[in-house]
Amino acid sequence: MRRLCPLLSAALALSSPPARAAPDEIAAALDERVVRGPKFAVERIEELAGRGPATTSSVTSALLRARFEVAQRIENVSKKTEVCREIVREGLSHLSRLTSLPLDNFEALEAQLDSVPKEATGILLTTSVAFASTIPEMSLFAQLPAAGSFRRAVERTVALDGSYFHGAPHRILAQFLSEAPSLFGGDADAALAHALRAVAVAPKFAENLLILADVLEATSGREAPRYRSTLAECAALPIHFAPGAELEHQNARREARRRQLAESE
Repeated sequence: MRRLCPLLSAALALSSPPARAAPDEIAAALDERVVRGPKFAVERIEELAGRGPATTSSVTSALLRARFEVAQRIENVSKKTEVCREIVREGLSHLSRLTSLPLDNFEALEAQLDSVPKEATGILLTTSVAFASTIPEMSLFAQLPAAGSFRRAVERTVALDGSYFHGAPHRILAQFLSEAPSLFGGDADAALAHALRAVAVAPKFAENLLILADVLEATSGREAPRYRSTLAECAALPIHFAPGAELEHQNARREARRRQLAESE
């Protein structure tokens, strides 16, 4: 077979679609947060996203997660809220493209939750969590329906893929149901059920065990044997868990150890 002439070969190479980011590249970028911080991870993931229009939902999910973590480190409440609102807008934009539906605000998204595909579980989840972070800055009149919207969105992620990011939909729903007042949808029994489901998905992921400990503390108190044993199990986990989740795992493990030390003093 004749070889293509150099100019034609170059032209074909330039016209080829950019390579999509591999899962291990995304995980490695997320794990940069452990040493270099979330801002560096955002820059690295933006490079992966910049490879072209073939950007996958997994890259977008990782980028939103890293940006949300940056937002959580902002001390000024008003600025933090505005950054979270921007994350919500970005998430809605991606979800709008995936569903081919106009999603101008979170209320519009809530009306179309059934149209969100499984591949967008991570985008929907982080968009929802960022939205929840804006609720305290809303008027009291708006907070109640907003909390309901958040809960329904997270419940949709549970239905789509409860195993996403080592049980994150169950984990986040458990945390909300445990911490929210009953008027806002708090439910201790449902919180415990979802916390246990998260642990069932990934029993060696420290964040799952720490959330379970939090739920047990809220329902039974710190003196309860089950709370103490769950906290001890979390603290005793190996320092490493899985690519892309090292920061969450290590932070939760460290927090469990801190609590154990504080209670022993």
